[in-house]
Amino acid sequence: MRLIELHLKAFGPFTERTLTFGDKAGVVHVVYGRNEAGKTSTLRALGDLLFGFPHLSPAAFLHDERALRVGAAIESDAGATLRFLRRKGRVKTLLDPEEGALDDGALKPFLGALERPFFERIFGLDHEQLREGGEALLKDGGDAGLGLFEAGAGLAGMRKVVEEIDGDAGKLFRPRGQNQLINEALKRLAEVRKELKLRALSGDEWRTVRDELTGVRVQLENVSKRVQELWAERERLHRIQRNLLPLSERSALLAELASLALVPDLPDDAPAQRQEAESSLGEARRRLTGAEQEIVRLSGQRDAITPREAVLRQVDAIERLARQRGDIESKLADLPKREAELRQVRTEITRLLAQAGFKAKDAEAREILPRRPEVAAIREMIREQQRLGAEHEQARKTVEGHEVELRTAEGALGRAVEPRDTAPLAAAVGEALKLGDPGKGLRAAQTEAAAASEALAQALRKLAFWTSGDVELEALPVPPDAIIDRFASAFRDAHEQKIRARGALDDARRELERAEAELIRFDAAGEVPTAEAVRSARRRRDRGFRLLRRGFIDGREDIAAEAAAFAPGLPLADAYEDSVAATDELADTLRAEAARVERHRSLVAEVARRRELVAAQEGELRGVEASATRTEEEWRALWPSLGFAPQPPDEMLKWLAQRARVLERRAAARARQDALRELEDAHSSARLSIGRALMLVGEEGAGGDEDLAALLARAQRLVEQSAAERSERKSLLQTIDSLRSKRDAARQSYAYKEAQLEGWRERWGLFANRFGRGLTVMPAEMEAVLDLCDETSRKLDDADTLEHRIRRIGEDRIAFERAVGACVAAAAPELTGLDAVGAADRLAKVLASARGDEERRAGLEAEIAHHERILDECRAAIARHTAKLEELCRNACCSTLDDLRAIERTWQQRRDVERRLGSLERHLLAGGGGRSLQDLAAEAAGANGDTLPGLIQEREEEAKQLDAEKTELARKEGELRTRFDAMSGGDQAALAAQSAQAEITKIHEGAEQWIRLTLASALLQRGIERYRERNQGPILGRASALFERLTLSSFARLVVEFGRDDEPVLLGVRADGKSVGVEGMSDGTRDQLFFALRLAVVEQYVSRNERLPFVADDILIHFDDPRSEAALRILGDLAERTQVLYFTHHEHMVETARRALGSERLVVHTL
Repeated sequence: MRLIELHLKAFGPFTERTLTFGDKAGVVHVVYGRNEAGKTSTLRALGDLLFGFPHLSPAAFLHDERALRVGAAIESDAGATLRFLRRKGRVKTLLDPEEGALDDGALKPFLGALERPFFERIFGLDHEQLREGGEALLKDGGDAGLGLFEAGAGLAGMRKVVEEIDGDAGKLFRPRGQNQLINEALKRLAEVRKELKLRALSGDEWRTVRDELTGVRVQLENVSKRVQELWAERERLHRIQRNLLPLSERSALLAELASLALVPDLPDDAPAQRQEAESSLGEARRRLTGAEQEIVRLSGQRDAITPREAVLRQVDAIERLARQRGDIESKLADLPKREAELRQVRTEITRLLAQAGFKAKDAEAREILPRRPEVAAIREMIREQQRLGAEHEQARKTVEGHEVELRTAEGALGRAVEPRDTAPLAAAVGEALKLGDPGKGLRAAQTEAAAASEALAQALRKLAFWTSGDVELEALPVPPDAIIDRFASAFRDAHEQKIRARGALDDARRELERAEAELIRFDAAGEVPTAEAVRSARRRRDRGFRLLRRGFIDGREDIAAEAAAFAPGLPLADAYEDSVAATDELADTLRAEAARVERHRSLVAEVARRRELVAAQEGELRGVEASATRTEEEWRALWPSLGFAPQPPDEMLKWLAQRARVLERRAAARARQDALRELEDAHSSARLSIGRALMLVGEEGAGGDEDLAALLARAQRLVEQSAAERSERKSLLQTIDSLRSKRDAARQSYAYKEAQLEGWRERWGLFANRFGRGLTVMPAEMEAVLDLCDETSRKLDDADTLEHRIRRIGEDRIAFERAVGACVAAAAPELTGLDAVGAADRLAKVLASARGDEERRAGLEAEIAHHERILDECRAAIARHTAKLEELCRNACCSTLDDLRAIERTWQQRRDVERRLGSLERHLLAGGGGRSLQDLAAEAAGANGDTLPGLIQEREEEAKQLDAEKTELARKEGELRTRFDAMSGGDQAALAAQSAQAEITKIHEGAEQWIRLTLASALLQRGIERYRERNQGPILGRASALFERLTLSSFARLVVEFGRDDEPVLLGVRADGKSVGVEGMSDGTRDQLFFALRLAVVEQYVSRNERLPFVADDILIHFDDPRSEAALRILGDLAERTQVLYFTHHEHMVETARRALGSERLVVHTL
């Protein structure tokens, strides 16, 4: 699936923002944004688009949650395209571009069964996840299985997860532990059961103590009840005594309140309203009088001011003249100075013309001075002469220098040596250098081969139970993993069934022991009559009656023998009466103790049922053990050629994993031996080739005792010497050719400069004649004449400016005088005769005086209007406050203010009575024990305050006597209860039984949790190992190549070796063959190792499934520039397989991407 377009319609800080990625393959899309530009929001939008918004979305800070929208155009690997929007919601969140509903399964062809967590773990990577992955590799010690699993699952810290699971299981149970939860519970259960066995019941003594305890408890209850009644009566008498005086005071207040019943009700603030209205009315009347007086005074002042309309109509003209007056005065004062300057400038012009050699007056000066183009041309010729002279001299020096250098180079060439042809020797040396350092590489290969063989031997020795060699181990037939897993499951099931069967049998036996013990305790409490015993007694009674009837009533038979057998030693009649009495007593007892009889029957039935359950559980356990035995026999039959007794499946799985690692060591050892042989053959071939090439150039060939390293060094020196000779000769030839070309070019340049200089001399003569000078005039002299001409021209310009200014001063003075005369005639004829400047000044003062009068008149008008508004306000206030006082009198049913004040005083008196009465009643209710005022009054009616203290004292003395009796009964009840509990077990036995059941429950729950944790740890480790076995080859091979590129060949490859505990360990191999563990790598290199593993997993996934965009968020911030460029080139290669989006807020990272990828493989999007 490829993202063609991302539409941030309403998401986070974006509104209608679109990022277009297009459908071009092989390019890396870098999305750049500064801090707070919305990079994080864009990343979040991609996940929300594909998998839906979370319940609480952080993107809803600018837009309402219901308005959130993010859309896209996507394309599948099959070429299908889809344009859609995603809204925030629970169902029907997919929309078409017009916001019509789409089926929720519309993305299934593009995503399949992919879920958000998997996508973010595998195809999303930021710098924090990268650093966590590198740190996890360090913590795991380079464990190959964990490293591959964490990179493939997008999870870091799997070893910590396994350790936490094992730690949690260890907190629950250890076989020889003491403080674990299950161990402690088992110990406490044994102690509780021991305590239960010590507790038993007695017989008649138990019943005697029980009856005595019951009687004491009845007495104690009666005495406690009487004590409560006495104290309640005492409290009632106290309450009556306390309320007698307040109730009497309440009656007096109610009578006083009744006498004030005719006083009208007034508002709470009635006096305040009346006082405020009276005060405001007086104030309004005073303000009215003051405002009327002020209006009269201000009107007189206003009428005394006479307006000057003629002056005010000329305001603009007078103000304009005032502004011009200062300028005119200044110009008139400046006029003599400017006329003097003009005379001086004209004298200077005459002097300059004479110095320049011109005979003319200042009026003719402009005609004889050279024009500006002519001056510019002359000055350019002067500069040209200086430039041509310098270039001519430089060209001469250049020709001489090249001729000296050429002679030197030709001499060196004559002394140089003719080099030999060493091309075949150089080719042989190049082939040998491809093998690396001859001595070090061969020694490293020999060491690796020996180490691999030794590792194989050690692994074979560590393989439990195995006594044969590695060849037999590889040929050993073993069952498939599926069959082993099935038997492992069967063994676990059989083990669990045994545990459950034994646990059920133990529970059944414990329940049987409990039921039998309870029956024994029940029987010890006294014999319980049964229905069968009653029936037996009735049969004996009936048999005695039949004997009496036959022998005495009917009198027809001899019953002596039967009577003696019925009741030996007793007369038949007495024996019959005893049987009747015994039967009646037994039947009465059966009815009286029906509950005990039923309980006894229930206990007998429970004991029988528990015995049957124990027998059934014993049978089930035998069946489970037989089934487990058959499974073990089938398991042993799977290993006919093993050579030792097969262990349980879980152990054999571990053994097979060890076997696999031994076989891996065997394959590694074979590979190391093959590599050693290939390297030795390559060394021999290289030695022979170099020896032959040496002989071709006339050198001695390979000696018998000369190894490849020495031979290679000799050949390299010869190749380098020959190359240096050829390079030196070639350089001399090139230098000579270059110097000859430079010399010829310099000669041509010198001739050209000579011709240019001659042309200049001809043109210079023409200009010199124009100024009346001869051909011999020097450029410096001509430059001085031009300077005098320039200064003369400037002085002529100054004279023209001064003449124009003097003329404008005269014109401005005439216009000002005319304007002043017109304004004086219209506004102030009395100023006629004054000069223009003085008249303008007097006009400004007259205008200021007229304006002051006008402003004072306007201010008086405004004050009069203000006081007239006060008059209106005062009249309205007087009417309003008068109406308020009349309203208060109507409410109080009176007509004058004096009557109103008297009514207010009476009303205040009634309010005081009501307040005192309310306070008194609240006091009575607070101490009345929840009773109403009527109940309290009724309770105190007829009470005599003089006799109440005596009654209260009598109740207290009687209650204290009974309290002493109650204390003695409580002591006796405690002693009897202690004896009774000791005889029957009592509460302690019940508590012990509850404690035993609680411990059993705790053990069951802890065991279930321990089993789950143990299985989880085993399954997780097995899953990690299987993932390594399946993916180590393809993923590790690809990751090795990527790691070599990421580290700029600092590491050549990745390998898996076996550590001290025979566990596979991931190592990096440097170019010189040295192995480095993850603990020896820098933080950045570990990050790059995890990055290589993750990219290998991504490449494997997209080769087998629908391709998905790989999204990286500033993962290179801890890389230096060269490794960052290498990583970006790798991302460029990944972009050939799937789309790559790289988000960053570092501008220099954009420039790094441009250097690494170029414009053809990079597209930059700016937020």
